[in-house]
Amino acid sequence: MINAFTSDPSKEKTDNIPALSSGSDKYKDFKVEFNGGLESTSSVKSFKWLSKCDVSAIDYKKEIKDTVQTVKDTINSTKQDFIGTKEDIRKSVQETKQQIQDTKNELKNLFRGYMPIPSE
Repeated sequence: MINAFTSDPSKEKTDNIPALSSGSDKYKDFKVEFNGGLESTSSVKSFKWLSKCDVSAIDYKKEIKDTVQTVKDTINSTKQDFIGTKEDIRKSVQETKQQIQDTKNELKNLFRGYMPIPSE
């Protein structure tokens, strides 16, 4: 990813890069590739900072291991949330079924005194 934004100055023809608008020719910090006229900002094809990035401090193996562990933890957490939600829904359905049965029985008892209810 770093290479997408930077370019090693030793691999560039820095002598061909003109001085900055300040007149300084000691610092040639970037290169721009154009596809069209120089006067148009829409002609810029690419832009890279000229610097050699020191990535030696980045422990790629550890970063990958940490990322994999984070993904595993997220998956496990999502699974547990799903299991909990599934169980909550199951309990809710059971409670609703029981409430319907209780209401049905209450209605039977209520109407029993007024009219005969056929047996089930």
